[in-house]
Amino acid sequence: MRDLTTGMAERLGAVSPTYRSWIRADELREIAEIVARPEGGGAGDVDLARLEETARALADVEETGGREPELQSLRRVLADHQRDLALLGLSDRQLADGDRPGHRRLVLAWSAVRVLAAWPAAVAGTVGLAFPPTGS
Repeated sequence: MRDLTTGMAERLGAVSPTYRSWIRADELREIAEIVARPEGGGAGDVDLARLEETARALADVEETGGREPELQSLRRVLADHQRDLALLGLSDRQLADGDRPGHRRLVLAWSAVRVLAAWPAAVAGTVGLAFPPTGS
């Protein structure tokens, strides 16, 4: 049984990168998906072989620690990208599938409307925190 398990692990390791954790796997996969995306292509246009090759390269860099500053920089850029998308209420897939400019403008306009609609409540909450009511 152990030989079978070891053999399977070796075969899986030959076709898939080894990650430190599931969180790292998701993070590196997202970076690889953005990097492997053809310029001007949508999220569905990623060549899976290129995606796998990029993910494997990122996992190898993480494993060896040789280019840690560059990998940390990629992680910061990804975190900023995800934060900005979350603020707009968009996903990377929506943004990347830009072959329909009118659709992208509509999605961005809807996100702007949502932000503007929430603005008065945010201002009221900020004022309420800055100037709490005083009791008698």
